[in-house]
Amino acid sequence: MSTNSKEKFINVQKLGENYKKIEEKGRKIQEIANEVTKAAAIGQKQLQFLRSELPKYEAVGDSCPEIQRLLPADDLWAQRAVEDSENALTRIEQAGSTLHQTINLIGTSVSTISVVGNMAVSGINWLSAQYPESQIFVTYQLQDPKPFFDSTDSEAVSKLLGEYDPELESERRGAWDAFYSSSNAKRSQSSHSMRDVLRKFISKHASNDAVKQAAWWTIAGDAKDGVSLKQRLRLLAYGPTADASQSELDFMVGQLEEFERSYELLNKAAHGSKQAETAIEASMKAAEQLLILILRRRVLTSDKQPAPPA
Repeated sequence: MSTNSKEKFINVQKLGENYKKIEEKGRKIQEIANEVTKAAAIGQKQLQFLRSELPKYEAVGDSCPEIQRLLPADDLWAQRAVEDSENALTRIEQAGSTLHQTINLIGTSVSTISVVGNMAVSGINWLSAQYPESQIFVTYQLQDPKPFFDSTDSEAVSKLLGEYDPELESERRGAWDAFYSSSNAKRSQSSHSMRDVLRKFISKHASNDAVKQAAWWTIAGDAKDGVSLKQRLRLLAYGPTADASQSELDFMVGQLEEFERSYELLNKAAHGSKQAETAIEASMKAAEQLLILILRRRVLTSDKQPAPPA
């Protein structure tokens, strides 16, 4: 095993351990959240009772001094409870913000895996479709990628892209409608549509003029009009002012270029082949996971920016 392969194995193993720990800690947080919800529900129920009954009890106390000392003489108890409840509210809002960031962090991690995995699945299935006599799946004992596809978070793609650009989200859904249609040209139509979504997303929201207005922009000498693809992706993922991870941007650029290169190959794959359809499906999923990786990173970057002055 080469040094690079060893490092890759170590990172994959570490990633698996991290996901397991996150899942375990997430379940503990669920348990705590359930306790918080339960306590708040009990508080509301008891308060509703006291609101109704305390005035009546006080009326009884007015006529029966023996029980007067058992009733609250003032509202200091309520003031104390309000202070604790407001502190609890502040804490839960802080926890909510932290959990929101956590969701997007784990989301970017999973989206990165999805991009890589779907591109790899696409390539293997394209090869299998082109050379069916090779029996690649049998020879190398490859698993059916369906479980991998089924675990892809398509709902998150729809939500984030729908919030960012409803028109492009409609086009993305249209690409999948074409893929699942009975049309003979469904493979080329769906693949072309998904490529258009990705291209429009970049050109529409990271135009040359928009990139040039970013605080970090400098002329890219080897790019048309001084704006590179990497700079476009930086604007989309990190915004016009924030620092950016160059390694992540390199990853995004590389995956986008691979998607473009694979587009022509996929549309030349053998017609009517199940492997060809799977290759197209994986390529489309890789494209939309790249979209959501960019959008999730943008949300995380926005969360880190200081709030504007009131």
